[in-house]
Amino acid sequence: MKQHERQLKKDGERTMDADARALILAAEMGAEIPEVDLHGMDRLDAKRHIEQAVDAAFVAGDRVVRIVHGAGQGILRKLAREILEQNELVDGWHSASAPQSAGVTYAVILKRN
Repeated sequence: MKQHERQLKKDGERTMDADARALILAAEMGAEIPEVDLHGMDRLDAKRHIEQAVDAAFVAGDRVVRIVHGAGQGILRKLAREILEQNELVDGWHSASAPQSAGVTYAVILKRN
């Protein structure tokens, strides 16, 4: 992947279409979407759970997965970003912006089947 493309992929705002933005907004307002909660997991377990959630969502045709990593020291947040950037099923990611999310969740946009 070219450096320019990688930068765009990191900035979810620039890679998301209108449908994806609407899905993230709905998720932040409480719509039910697939979710993986990484609280209490080590890096290996968290990686496995993120990959399983993305794969399951793709197979089911879901376009958004909420990944709850917590605030803490940012270890799981960084890990989640690394995994999402390397996963070919992921179009982009977006930091949660809803106040009740306190910036501790990510919505993952999956490529359409």
